[in-house]
Amino acid sequence: MTDTKIRGIYEGESISQALRAGRESSRIFISYGAGIEVYDEGLAESVTRYHPSYNPLVDDDPLLEFGATDGMLPGKTAEQTMQLRDVVMRYSLPHRNYYWNHLAQGIRDMAKIKLTREDLIARQVGPAIVYMLNDFHLEQFAQLSLAVHQVLSGLDDFRGKSGNQRFPFDPEWKILRLMEENLSRSAILMTCSSMQLRLERALQRITISLNAIKKVYGREGLDALSSMESTRDSVRSEFGQEEGPVELGKLLARPDYAARAFDQEVRARYVEAHVRDK
Repeated sequence: MTDTKIRGIYEGESISQALRAGRESSRIFISYGAGIEVYDEGLAESVTRYHPSYNPLVDDDPLLEFGATDGMLPGKTAEQTMQLRDVVMRYSLPHRNYYWNHLAQGIRDMAKIKLTREDLIARQVGPAIVYMLNDFHLEQFAQLSLAVHQVLSGLDDFRGKSGNQRFPFDPEWKILRLMEENLSRSAILMTCSSMQLRLERALQRITISLNAIKKVYGREGLDALSSMESTRDSVRSEFGQEEGPVELGKLLARPDYAARAFDQEVRARYVEAHVRDK
């Protein structure tokens, strides 16, 4: 059987992975963290790279609780079905490198970590001292951010969201990359704190989206989805368009992020950069 639909279901080949075949992956970090092997790649590639393989002949379908029958979602194409399966596997399966047993657990564990100046590495660069987060925590943030970005994007794709309707988690990794090079230790720690909160906010969105899809867009699911998406499209579309410091300023200008800012002088500097850029 060579039909794409049959091949995708019975030979375990992700259709979305096949569509992305040949795409080159680049590392997320481009400065002092460039040695960390976390790649800016597609959802299907990461499912293959980081999680146990799925064999439809012996494994329960991850989409059973979403209403899948004989490997297919009712009313959905093989590609759409595989797309959601990739999302669910990325979200629910353990990470090969032991960063989490379940993405939600990984995010909650990350939120509990209190990073301090002892977690930073100092580098002498000419006359200046440049700081970066230690490799372990830098990779931990990168792994979580990549997975969250992929799951959010996959859910938006599955639901046909486009443009301002999509949730921009950290476009071009601008905020994440602030952790690998900064002249200010306080700025790096505040960036980490902001990213911890952003990961938690993203988890809330993912959970609501998946629960709504489980209900096959029934009334209760749609109501929850509508409440979650109350953020104006114009606000979402503004995020990710500027340089990293300006994007961090956008977050720190929000009350929930401001409440976590332990250095108000540094926070004010980033918020000022955001306001000045308007």
